[in-house]
Amino acid sequence: MTPCSFRDEELNRRRYVRALQVGLVFLAVSQLLAYAGWWHASGTQRLSLPPQLRYGATLHGDVVHPWEVYVFAGYIHQQINNWTDNGAIDNLENIQRLAAFLSPDYRFWLTREHQRHEAQFRNRQRSVSPVLGSYSNESVHPLGQDTWQVILDVRLRDYLEDQIYKDIDVRYFLEVVLLDADPETNEWGLVLNRQYQPPERLRSHLSALE
Repeated sequence: MTPCSFRDEELNRRRYVRALQVGLVFLAVSQLLAYAGWWHASGTQRLSLPPQLRYGATLHGDVVHPWEVYVFAGYIHQQINNWTDNGAIDNLENIQRLAAFLSPDYRFWLTREHQRHEAQFRNRQRSVSPVLGSYSNESVHPLGQDTWQVILDVRLRDYLEDQIYKDIDVRYFLEVVLLDADPETNEWGLVLNRQYQPPERLRSHLSALE
């Protein structure tokens, strides 16, 4: 082997080693980027699906739609007012169970209201259901800064000793806020923040008895 060919072979070997080193570095960086992407994507991502998908839909991550705010407000409000046995106990337990979906101020207000009316709630059962056809574009008003006002019409029924005691339609005015909540305890990322004005009684279904 001539000195010239030896130098060429040595140069080729060094180029090969350098190419391997660059390839290994590129592979390592790619793995780190892939892991970082997986870690970021492993968190809960918001994906809102409209109620009617018959004609398709354009989906955007981390977008909160008005109907989603309305459904959230109605569901949490319904769960708070679901008293299966004794309102004096069930109401407070519901507030505590749903604490992740309530702002601290609203949770404090609900607890205080419970204490004020605990005697009235004793041995009372309650159910709340939406008034059919009450949702419209005016039901949710965005205030900006991830805050909405929700007008919620529900039918509220109270029972005492297995007899219906109250059966009325009520309009509630609820404020909903989007927070950076723990998805393990609040998959919505939304909380009820307050009642921005007192409820309005719309109609009684027991007008002859009340």
